[in-house]
Amino acid sequence: MSKVCFLSKKYDVFLSFDSILSTTFLSKPSHLCRRGHKFLATSCNSHELRHPNREHYNYSRAPMLKLNKVAIVGKTTRYAFERQRYQDLTDAQFEKKLRSRGSSFDKLLNRHKMHMQSLEKIVSVLKRRNISYEVISRWDLNDCLEQFEWADAIVTAGGDGTFLSTASKITSRDKPIIGINTDPQRSEGHLCLPARCAAEFDKVLDEIQANKFNWLFRTRLRITMKGPPESHIPLQNGEILQAHPDDDTLLRPYNYMGAIDDVDDSYLDVRPPRYSERASLPSSACNSSTSPKPLPILALNEIFFGELLASVPTYYEMKVDGEELEKQKSSGICISTGTGSTAWSHNICTLHKETVRKILNIISTVDNKTEDKKTESKLLECVLENISSSYIFPPSDKNMLFSVRDPMQNNIYKCRNPRGFCNTITLRSRCWDAALSIDGSTSFTFNDGASATISIHPEDELKTVTLHT
Repeated sequence: MSKVCFLSKKYDVFLSFDSILSTTFLSKPSHLCRRGHKFLATSCNSHELRHPNREHYNYSRAPMLKLNKVAIVGKTTRYAFERQRYQDLTDAQFEKKLRSRGSSFDKLLNRHKMHMQSLEKIVSVLKRRNISYEVISRWDLNDCLEQFEWADAIVTAGGDGTFLSTASKITSRDKPIIGINTDPQRSEGHLCLPARCAAEFDKVLDEIQANKFNWLFRTRLRITMKGPPESHIPLQNGEILQAHPDDDTLLRPYNYMGAIDDVDDSYLDVRPPRYSERASLPSSACNSSTSPKPLPILALNEIFFGELLASVPTYYEMKVDGEELEKQKSSGICISTGTGSTAWSHNICTLHKETVRKILNIISTVDNKTEDKKTESKLLECVLENISSSYIFPPSDKNMLFSVRDPMQNNIYKCRNPRGFCNTITLRSRCWDAALSIDGSTSFTFNDGASATISIHPEDELKTVTLHT
């Protein structure tokens, strides 16, 4: 059981967190202390929960990068995506189509033009410096192996999505990737260089040339899959939508009930088509062997496992770091790296302010104490900050964070620990129409009979650049 404890001088209580925050106990002020306005959080099991400041980022000193050849991966803007979907329409028909859906055609077009201008600026800087380059569309990443091998570095022109999609195609720890955010007004670009770098790309290259940067080797997750051939075939999320915008057979207009037990198949005749029946990406991973084999894509942010229809419980067995196998039902599992701990995983692990407020109000009622609004607000913010930061960790950390969403807990199904840090996770699927989704861009079917082991290996790290300023 993972527990985090907070102590308030005012409340004089001990909060025990299981599934972030579950039960409240009255206790004496002996476990933790408070300094100033910030709470200090400790873990009853330091391996399961750590504060992000506990470790420093793994920066490699004395870096050097000579750029003679660069591969540029440009993002697919929403305008370009829609234009590809409706490529048979004239410009006038296309505009009418988008406006009829309530889309802001003018905004989409302007954002597309802004991105293209940023991309052109990157290209012009490279030309002026006599650096060879090749521009690759994000949709052409499946055929970019030769360009990536040829280049000294990969530059992504887009946002975090473009960075993640590109990183998934880089298998060498020695191939650096540099992210340039071409639309900082609408994209956070956590994985990219600072927002100024799109407009100051010339200066960025000056800094790199002067070795005013550090290497940051980001941990990635490897999936070793054991299962039928379709479990080894990569399926690109969104590619079907792009290719078949009006294909009604891809829709799922009705729900379906889950099995009562392992042998119940009475509902199979009303189920929609399986995920594995969709179009796949080219891959040499597909074979008739069911022996364990690493999947061809590594996860930089997170891996999510769950049923494709969100209302259907995800049924599986899970083993964490050699512990006893546990049978679970939930809304799915998110397994995150340090890089991904500030993304989706952070939202899963963070409690809403109103939930914390309600618990604090219950504590004050039980303890028969009241606080003024100012003190209560400070306490609320301190608790929220500690909960949120407890699940954020460095990109180079050699552990992963698992988060079970909405675990079912009754006489049949248990969940010993819905969140925690670990080195290895093994999953055995008992699902009908489920998938392992990697960084939100590529998925693999993961149905009954398939198992996967998620692990971390130094040779899988991603080489990225961080500037000194």
